[in-house]
Amino acid sequence: MTNLTSPTYIRTSGDRSQSVAMLIIATIANHRNHRASALQVIMSLGFLSRTCNDQLLTILNHAGMGVSSRTAWRIISENAATTRASPIAAGGEIWSYDNVNIMVNVQQVRQGHRSEMKNWTSRLTVPIRHIPDEGLSTEPRGRRRDLTAKDILPGAEDISSLRKRFSARIKAVLSTRFTAFASHKKPPPKRKRVPASTYRPLELMGANEATTADNITILRKFATEAGMSEDNCWDQEIIGDQATCKNIRGARRLREDDVNRLEKLEWAKECPGDFHFVWEGGRCTCITFFSSPKNVGSLAHLKDVVDRRTVDSQGKKFNPMDEFLHHACEAHLIAALLEHLGMESPDEDVPEKTEEELDDIVESFMDKFIFKQSCSNRVDDSLFELCTSLLRHLMLYTDLRQCIR
Repeated sequence: MTNLTSPTYIRTSGDRSQSVAMLIIATIANHRNHRASALQVIMSLGFLSRTCNDQLLTILNHAGMGVSSRTAWRIISENAATTRASPIAAGGEIWSYDNVNIMVNVQQVRQGHRSEMKNWTSRLTVPIRHIPDEGLSTEPRGRRRDLTAKDILPGAEDISSLRKRFSARIKAVLSTRFTAFASHKKPPPKRKRVPASTYRPLELMGANEATTADNITILRKFATEAGMSEDNCWDQEIIGDQATCKNIRGARRLREDDVNRLEKLEWAKECPGDFHFVWEGGRCTCITFFSSPKNVGSLAHLKDVVDRRTVDSQGKKFNPMDEFLHHACEAHLIAALLEHLGMESPDEDVPEKTEEELDDIVESFMDKFIFKQSCSNRVDDSLFELCTSLLRHLMLYTDLRQCIR
C-alpha cells in the first residue's frame, strides 16, 4: 500500500493528484459507520489539506471519523502558513477576494445530513494571476446610474457575432450527430494553452468580510502584503461575486474622507468574476424552466428522464447543473433540428447537402427557433412555446460558458 500511495502523495502539483487520492481513499475506506484506520486519516489530511475545509470534513466523516471544524481549520491554516513562506515574483496581480475562509468563529458550522459538518465558506487560498501593469484600469469604474441603454443592450454587431457562434454550434451538432451531414465535419480548433496561476494563502485573520470594519482591515492587510505605501499606491483589481463588490464599495465610501489615497481605499477596483456570471445565468435558467404546468418538457421532467437527480431547482451545485444544462441543450437542439428537417431520427438517410445548402438550413433554423420573437405556430401550443424558449436560453447559457471557459 505504501508503494501504491507514495508516488501519488509526492506528486502534489499533478492535475490528477486529487482525483487519484479520492479514488484510493474510496477504495480502501471502511464503511462510513466503522472506525477509520490510521492510513485513511494520514492520506485524507495529506491530500485534502490543500483544498477546502468542506472537502476535508466530508471525506473524514464519510470515512467514519467525526472531526471538528477546529481540527480541520488548524490543519489548513498551518499549511497556509507554510505556503506563504515562499515569495511571489513581482508583477501585476489580480486578487481573487471571493469565498475567503476568514470566519470570526472557527467553530461556526452547520449540521448536514449524516452528521456532515460544513463551514459557511469554502476557500482559504487567494488565487493570484500575474498580468502586465498596463492591463490594469487607471480610471474610475463609474456609477450604475450613469449607464445608458447603449452601454447595456446588445447592438447589431453583438447580434451578428452571436449568430455566427450559434451557426458554428449548430453545424457541429449536424455534422457529428446526423449521419447525412457527416461529410461536413471539421477538426476541432486547436486549444490555447493557459498559463498556470499562482496561489498564495491568506492567513487566519479572525475577520468577517461581510462587515464593513473587518472588510477595511482585510483590504489594508492585502495592501501591506503587496508593499503598497502612500508614495507607491497603484490601482488593484479585486475579483469577487456581487456581494463582495458591494462590500468593497461600502468600505471605500466609509473611508472617502481619509487622509490619502491608500487609506481612502481608492486603489481597490472591484470587478465581478466571470464564473459568477455563468453560475447566475445557469441558476436563472433552472429557476425559470425547472417546472411547468404540464411538467412535460421542463427541466424537472428531463432530470428524471436522464437520471440527473443531483440537480436542484435553485442550481446551488454548479458542476451537476452545468453538465445537465449542456446535456439538455444538445438534446433540445437535436430534437428541434429533427422537427425543422422533417426527419424521424438522426440516422435517417437524406440527400447530401452542399455547403451553401447547409448554411441556408442553419440560417432558417435560427430564424424559426432561436431569434423569432414569438415561437408559437399554433393556437395555445404551450409545450412548443416552452421548449423553444428553453432552447434559446440553453443556447445562450452554453455560449456564455464557452466564451469564458
